[in-house]
Amino acid sequence: MLFKALAVALVAVVLSYCLRVLYSLGFHLHNFQHKPGVCRKVEGIPPGSEDMRMLSDGSVFITSGYMTNLASPSFKEFYFKHRENGGIFFVNLTAPNVEAKEVQILESASFQLANFFPHGLDVVENKESGRHVIFVVNHVIGSRDRIEKFRYLPKTSQLEHLASFSGKELGLCNDVAALSKDAFYVTNSMYSNGLPWSILEGLSFIKKGSIVFNDGSGFSEVVSNIRLPNGITISKDESFVYVAMDNDLYVYQRAKDNKLTLIQEVPLNTLVDNCFIPESGDVLYVGAHPVLYKLLGHLDEPSQGAPSQVLALPLRQGKVLEEGIRELLYDEGALISGSSVAVPHQGRILVGSVMSSLVLCDVNVPLD
Repeated sequence: MLFKALAVALVAVVLSYCLRVLYSLGFHLHNFQHKPGVCRKVEGIPPGSEDMRMLSDGSVFITSGYMTNLASPSFKEFYFKHRENGGIFFVNLTAPNVEAKEVQILESASFQLANFFPHGLDVVENKESGRHVIFVVNHVIGSRDRIEKFRYLPKTSQLEHLASFSGKELGLCNDVAALSKDAFYVTNSMYSNGLPWSILEGLSFIKKGSIVFNDGSGFSEVVSNIRLPNGITISKDESFVYVAMDNDLYVYQRAKDNKLTLIQEVPLNTLVDNCFIPESGDVLYVGAHPVLYKLLGHLDEPSQGAPSQVLALPLRQGKVLEEGIRELLYDEGALISGSSVAVPHQGRILVGSVMSSLVLCDVNVPLD
C-alpha cells in the first residue's frame, strides 16, 4: 500500500513538473501583431543589438555580438558568418538619417577584441566633457564572465579600456546598472555559466540567480536565490532598482549601503529582457519574449524567427502603475526576432534584438 502511494505521488510530481515546463514554454499562447507606427530596419550593424543605453542628447550606445559558453553549434556558425567578435555601436537618434556606426575599441595588454562578447551595458554620462564611462558584461568564451569598463573619447569616437572586474561572485552574468564611474550592480541569471550545470539549473526551476554590487573594491551579494534575473536599471533619483526576472518585473528600494529591499512584484506574463528609463523618469520600457519555445529555437538557430514585444510601464513614486501598462509592439518575427530592449526618443522608439535586426519605429500613440 505504501509503495503504491509513493508511486502515485512520484507520478503526480513528474506530471506537475512536465505541465509546468510546457506552460512556461508558451505553446498555448496566441497574440495579434501590431506596431506603434511605420517601422524600418536600421542599417550599419550586424545581427544583434542585445542591449542599449540612450543619453540625454539622443545618442545611443549598443552592444552587438552576444555569445555565451552555452551557445549551440548552429548559433556559433551563424555568429561567425557575420562577425569575428562583438563590438559597441553608436546611433544618433537626432540625425536626419539614423544609422548605426561601430565604435573603435582600443586594445591593451589586458583587453583584446578576440575575447570580447558583450551582453548588457550601462553608461555613466558626462554631459560636460562627453567622456562617458561605459560598463559592459563580457562573456569570455571558455572562462569566467567579467565586467569591462571603458571611457568614451568623443574627439576620436573611440573607447579606451580602463579595467576588468571578475570574481567568484559572478556566475552567468546578464546586465549591469551603474551608480557612478566606480560603483555598479550586476545580475547573475544563473550560478553556473557552463554546461551541463546551467541547463540542469534552468530546467529544475531552482532559484540560484543573484544580484551583486561592486563598490570599486570588490563584489558583494545583495540579493540571492532569485530566478533568472535579467535586465537591471536604476531610477533617476537612484532610490529604486528595477530587475527583469523571468515573467515579472521586480522593484527594489535601494538603501544607502546599496542593499536592496523588494517592494513590488509586477507579473507581465512574458519573458522580460532589458529595461530602460528615459530622462523623464516616469515610464519604464522593456523588450520581451512572449513565446519562450520560439525564442529557444531562435537562440539555437538564429535564422528561425521568434516573436518580439515592447511594453511601456508607467511609474509613480518608484512603483509601476500596473493598470497603465501598454503593449507598444508585437511582431511574429518578420520585422524583428527576439526583441531585447527598447528606448524612446521624440516620437520614435529604437528596438534592439538578441541576434536579429535593429529597428526604428514611429510612435503614433501617446507615450505617457
